Amino acid sequence: MNLIGYFNYHFGIAKNAHNLHNLLSKYNIDHQIYNINTPAHAKNNNNIPTLNNINLLKNLINIFVLVDILTLQQIIQQCQKIKTSSTKFILYYVQEVAGQEADYHHIFTFFDKIIVPSLFVKTILDKYYSAVDYLPLVPIKSNFIEEIPYRNKIICLYICDVHSCIYRKNINGYISLIERCDNPNYFFILKINNLHYNKKLEQKLYNIENKNFKLISHALNNDDYNELMNICDIYISLHRSEGYGLTIYEATQKNKYILTTNYSAPREYLQNYSKFIEVNHTITNTNKFVNSPYSKYGAEWCEPDIEDCYHKLLYIEKNIPDIYKDFTREKLVGIVNL
Repeated sequence: MNLIGYFNYHFGIAKNAHNLHNLLSKYNIDHQIYNINTPAHAKNNNNIPTLNNINLLKNLINIFVLVDILTLQQIIQQCQKIKTSSTKFILYYVQEVAGQEADYHHIFTFFDKIIVPSLFVKTILDKYYSAVDYLPLVPIKSNFIEEIPYRNKIICLYICDVHSCIYRKNINGYISLIERCDNPNYFFILKINNLHYNKKLEQKLYNIENKNFKLISHALNNDDYNELMNICDIYISLHRSEGYGLTIYEATQKNKYILTTNYSAPREYLQNYSKFIEVNHTITNTNKFVNSPYSKYGAEWCEPDIEDCYHKLLYIEKNIPDIYKDFTREKLVGIVNL
């Protein structure tokens, strides 16, 4: 068995590639992992072999953990040459917007099986393909540091990646919330990956005047990432659509308050989560965002209500007394200085 994915990274869809690798290793299932490099992804620096010989996949089960549809298209063109009855291809796929599946029908039909992490994605693909299975590949729990530091502020966190469409992730919505919140009891952290690829957004974030805001744009190791998730009180996601929402799920596993909309895939695991506080939203359309790669699909998105999110923050402070913790402050200082 071969497992092919973005092993240079440890977030988003790449994290699911690592988790699947760990799961296969845990049960002693023999497999080989291969890294995929694209111009948008980092140079291979982890000694994992890059997939540069398609013949290595011949006569084996091959699982692709991918989200970059154009990279996938290039790989499939090569894989067509070696596909036989004994060479199986499985795709683990996340999609956030209806419409793409029609443009890339030939890619999806190449695979013997498509695995998706949410019923939201399955509903989209079921209209076109019969071989779609729903299997949420949730994170394997590691030894997280359980100490939660003391602070005299309520810490809000959002984690995202510039390579994941900034319009869909609605980073500007989080910025608007930070600028709207004049309550000094709140401290906002934005951990954003690959920010250097978007200079306009980078400058906008550096210009935020709220002193209770910390931008973390450089890479974090796993321990620092886990510590960052540990110290937050509220995980906020003002996304317009999610195919799964891995960081939201991770925050639920850390028993954090979740402030987001009841829209797209996350509602599947948030509907019975006691610390989910819903942000109101309206329905919009992707064609409104002309610079987004999703605009041409004319698909449904949601528009989170920033003002409602702000008032929900005020509600939390007033009505949830356990939002403040009582431990030592040193760890917070370390995180804020990252």
